[in-house]
Amino acid sequence: MSAIASLTLVPRDSITELARLARTSASSFRAYLTEHGGRARQEYDWSGYCMLYVLTYLDERGVDLEQSEFDAES
Repeated sequence: MSAIASLTLVPRDSITELARLARTSASSFRAYLTEHGGRARQEYDWSGYCMLYVLTYLDERGVDLEQSEFDAES
């Protein structure tokens, strides 16, 4: 099984609209990301497993990545 990770940066003020589109229309969600999202300055070319290991490491040390100011949208 393979894992692929990608990163799209979106403006903070677009999170609510992005969440609404994710619930209602996958095609509109992708179009919105294309229009309002951007690439990170440096491409993430590593296996998605690298991110899995980082997240596992942080979880084991008690870093809570679950709580966010965007809990309602997620």
